[in-house]
Amino acid sequence: MSDSELRWSDSVLRCSGLAKSFGSGEVQVDVLRDLELEVARGESVAIVGASGCGKSTLLHLLAGLDRPDAGVVEVGGRRIDTLADSEQARLRNRSLGFVYQMHHLLPEFSALENVTMPPLIGGMSVEQACEKATELLKRVDMSDRLQHRPGELSGGERQRVAVCRALVMDPDVVLADEPTGNLDPHTAHEVFDLMKQLNAERGIALVLVTHDETLAKTMQMGYRLSEGQVVREW
Repeated sequence: MSDSELRWSDSVLRCSGLAKSFGSGEVQVDVLRDLELEVARGESVAIVGASGCGKSTLLHLLAGLDRPDAGVVEVGGRRIDTLADSEQARLRNRSLGFVYQMHHLLPEFSALENVTMPPLIGGMSVEQACEKATELLKRVDMSDRLQHRPGELSGGERQRVAVCRALVMDPDVVLADEPTGNLDPHTAHEVFDLMKQLNAERGIALVLVTHDETLAKTMQMGYRLSEGQVVREW
């Protein structure tokens, strides 16, 4: 099997001909145009670009949270657009993890409860979900903060919980949208290093959107989003 065939067989995320526009008539803006991207298992990929160029729009399309005007998105070889809403939700729960600039933790629940939610939604027993979440939170030095609510945690701690929530289902790929944008430089690097370490240990593909090119260049592969398309830079 050739290298290209091997990579194709190991692809966990792929889009082709992806297009998305906003507005109408003379004020229509083409954000993405005939975009192509493929991510293999275990790869770490950075997508950089100017503010407003469409990076977050691209992640939303890859996650099936928005629909493209044209093109196809495949996760684990399955076309998102062919799935019913319930199947899309199940695919996101089991195959995709998300980390955003804002942690989006539920404020009324503890760190442990926030991380147990994806496996509970996925049908895991309460005992198994708690065991899996606890193990992961301990792995990121949160063992003494399991019962603390988000309002009782620092920004870095909240993002560590958000990273655990994204990884608890052992997804094929984690999509991260400016995950360190609200953190101070030291904490940002800690959270980023944690994501890369877990990416390497678990073989989970990581797709990172960021404006921080220093952090981006520590990823295996880098693309720049410009004029609606991604261009490989390293």
